[in-house]
Amino acid sequence: MTVIERRKVLATSLVGNTSLAPEFLSDIDTLFDSNVPQDAHDPQDLQDCQDSNRQTENNNRSSLPVSRQLLSLPLDQYVDVVLQFCAELRESEPEEMWRSPLFNFARFCKAHPSIIDLPDDEAMRTVEKAMCDNQRLPSDCDPWEYFFPENQHGETVSGEDARLDFMSSWVSVRHIPFRDVLQQALRLAETRPLELARKRVKLYERFISVAGWLQRLRNERGIYLPTRTIAELLSCDQRTVSRLRRLAIQDGLLKVVRKHTFRSAGKSEATEFRFAVEQFRELRDDQ
Repeated sequence: MTVIERRKVLATSLVGNTSLAPEFLSDIDTLFDSNVPQDAHDPQDLQDCQDSNRQTENNNRSSLPVSRQLLSLPLDQYVDVVLQFCAELRESEPEEMWRSPLFNFARFCKAHPSIIDLPDDEAMRTVEKAMCDNQRLPSDCDPWEYFFPENQHGETVSGEDARLDFMSSWVSVRHIPFRDVLQQALRLAETRPLELARKRVKLYERFISVAGWLQRLRNERGIYLPTRTIAELLSCDQRTVSRLRRLAIQDGLLKVVRKHTFRSAGKSEATEFRFAVEQFRELRDDQ
């Protein structure tokens, strides 16, 4: 059985619904494949490419109800699914577990809307309460020691070690499951806005913060700033987004690494940018 087949069986058995399994699968693949391109799993409205717009929107629209169903579960039920999924993942794909199992657990837990904005210590206590309510947990047993008895090296860890690992992982999570990267960049831009040396207008500062955090989430890969998507994100006009991009290029904050190409037969490509992460302490310190 191939890795993909194992993941399909695993996701279907745990989620208990074949219509929900693909969403788990796609995110597991993204979790282990750091080279998945942004536009392969994020809604993209490529400017000046109407054919690409329609194709991308159709590819992503069907996944939205799936994630809503999963994330609408009560936290204790959602945590139980994630616990089982992470446990089965360790069993079925040990070669993939190159990082702490607590990171995978924290990453999927953080997707639940009831705890996504909690600080690490509060999140740990809230998740622990959900774990304690789990019927599979023996009485008088530390939930962290029971569900996470070993680290990625097969070494026994204490409950306190696991709690610290979870809190550290919680802070380290950047790519939250079932959420597209532009939405995550916007969330970071709102909670941790970048300080610009040259002040223009608030909208420009917000745009730069989104672009900067998007680059940080993408690491060394290029970023896409499609006019229609960014306009909706920032509640402005598409032409305004074009002006914002030009100003950012003029200020040396954005650099075009690949120009947009239009093909009437399809497969048009959006403009690819690179953001000057090195100019912002907030982005450098987050590495």
